[in-house]
Amino acid sequence: FQEDFDNFWGECPWEEDLRYAQATCDALGVELRTVPLTKEYWEKVVEHSIGEIRRGRTPNPDVLCNSRVKFGVFYDHLDASGDADEFGLVASGHYAMVRRRGDVS
Repeated sequence: FQEDFDNFWGECPWEEDLRYAQATCDALGVELRTVPLTKEYWEKVVEHSIGEIRRGRTPNPDVLCNSRVKFGVFYDHLDASGDADEFGLVASGHYAMVRRRGDVS
């Protein structure tokens, strides 16, 4: 589980997300490990986004988080800790529910 922030936005259900991730891991019989990336998220996503807004531009924090944190420093952390070889797969937590009505989804 990648914990990105100390709830500095005021409203973020990360604790609920963590409980859901733990329940999923329990059901699958796999260990859940938490990687604290608050500092990295702030430096690589929030500060950049604030700077872009001040320049009159509209950043996309989700894209920044994916490229810089989720698929950046998160994997760097695994490599540095020596845990990278232990994990065959990493679940990103980005999923969608598809609703179908006839031939339309």
